[in-house]
Amino acid sequence: RFDLSVAWGLRWGHVDRFVIRDSAFESHARNNWPWQWHCNGATHFAVNRNKVTYAAGRFGFSDSDHGILEYNHFIRLGDEQMDKGESGGFNIDYAADIVVMGNHMEVQGRNIDPLVNNNQGETILSQGGNPDNQDAGSVVRATAGSLTVAGKNWHYQIRTASLSASDEVAIIAGRGAGQWRYIKENSANTLKVTRPWTVIPDQTSYCVIMRWSAKDWLVKGNELEGNNRGIWFYCGDHDVAIVGNQLTNSDGIYVRSDQRITDQLGRFNLSWNTLIEGNRVVNKNGLRPAYVNATLALMAPYDLKGIGTIGLEVRRNYVEAHTPNSAGFIQGEGYWNSLASKKPPGNNQPGILGSIFEANEVRNADIAYHLSANSAQKIIKGAINKSVKNFSSDELQLAKPSDQTVVIK
Repeated sequence: RFDLSVAWGLRWGHVDRFVIRDSAFESHARNNWPWQWHCNGATHFAVNRNKVTYAAGRFGFSDSDHGILEYNHFIRLGDEQMDKGESGGFNIDYAADIVVMGNHMEVQGRNIDPLVNNNQGETILSQGGNPDNQDAGSVVRATAGSLTVAGKNWHYQIRTASLSASDEVAIIAGRGAGQWRYIKENSANTLKVTRPWTVIPDQTSYCVIMRWSAKDWLVKGNELEGNNRGIWFYCGDHDVAIVGNQLTNSDGIYVRSDQRITDQLGRFNLSWNTLIEGNRVVNKNGLRPAYVNATLALMAPYDLKGIGTIGLEVRRNYVEAHTPNSAGFIQGEGYWNSLASKKPPGNNQPGILGSIFEANEVRNADIAYHLSANSAQKIIKGAINKSVKNFSSDELQLAKPSDQTVVIK
């Protein structure tokens, strides 16, 4: 048993092969840093069957790989919540081969205030947005194993030993779009990749240098009750399965790609190959919306450079909205496949491509499916809508289906 009233908590940085099991942790500290667990750089680890009672803070496993966090019980003390400050559950950025399974994460006491805690409190979170050495640009030439990018003069090694440094390049537009490779080495303007391109890019191609915040994850069978945010992949993912989770009064499931390309920042977080299946998201008290949301956040410039989200499958989920519907950071309940931008994009480049929604159920929603332009080639099949006012936002706009939406009864 760990009483953290007078101590920092558990700080195991860059430890390989460890187990935290069958222990009790208790903290009433209202500061949100240091966190109760701070295990960044963890490798080959297991954290299971622990009970944690806490007032504020998070549980960090960023820059990690090959870990399993299962069957833990987290109790956040609502009566001791802070007015401000970051507090939630797992925080796991730039991590690969992670299992988050069977955890019970709840709030006891006073409800977490959604107005005070508007943009924080994610319960299962990956939000690595700005890896070192990220970049973006147009391809000027390529071979099977290399890529030369216009206007670059890299005076540094892109792929470094840091787990939060960029080490991948993806083609997001033009010839060869939808491919990514690990970077082997680079010169001032040319990248060499570890595996040949299946389709060699050309001068129509646009690429981004990045790192997946979450790669090869399974998030399964977790139970969330009363949390301010649910399961959020804030800044991209690859090959992530979010399966069989129960969210009650805990917001929703949010998977986001994110373009912020400026002269100083070549940021484009990608969300490729995501499965969201068999989850139940229920809003009973009206404090927060219930949703499954796949979004591309478009920041300046307001021209889309390429595909941020591809290969999304949303199948057999259940979303139950409150009557009347709730709104917060996410402005409504139901299913979302949309672009989030302060301005309409200045081009027709698809940003979300090839999403599949199959056999999903929604109840009591004003809009079952929130769709937008620049989200192309969607399929909505076997939708189950009960007490729903509008099937999709297209109906409200009196417009044609957004960018080739196919609806199959």
